[in-house]
Amino acid sequence: MDGETILVVDDNKEIVYSISELLKYEGYQVVKAYDGMEALDALEREKIDLMIELENSSSFAGTHSVISKLQKVDSWTNEQKDTLFEIALRNSQILYILGDTDVSRFYQKLLKSTKSLSEAAQKI
Repeated sequence: MDGETILVVDDNKEIVYSISELLKYEGYQVVKAYDGMEALDALEREKIDLMIELENSSSFAGTHSVISKLQKVDSWTNEQKDTLFEIALRNSQILYILGDTDVSRFYQKLLKSTKSLSEAAQKI
């Protein structure tokens, strides 16, 4: 579990509150939403936060941790994919461990799902 984040969505605020409190007690971090659009916005914010965390990671352990979280994301826009490739080029931590299984697997998955490669993706 180790601080994993769970999104709780319901239009009933009391239900969201109750479930959130239970999950927090169990050690999870909780993001709350009260309708579908708010849930989608929360998911997008989480992806952006993870990309920022990846760009700012300054240790191999931290980079591996962020990559582990990023691997759980199912969909990326082309713009987000390009940003992830650009981050890899700017952050020497990522370039240094690009051959590690988890990091390589993450970027390979991005490459396979990209129809036309950006300049940054071609450099990786």
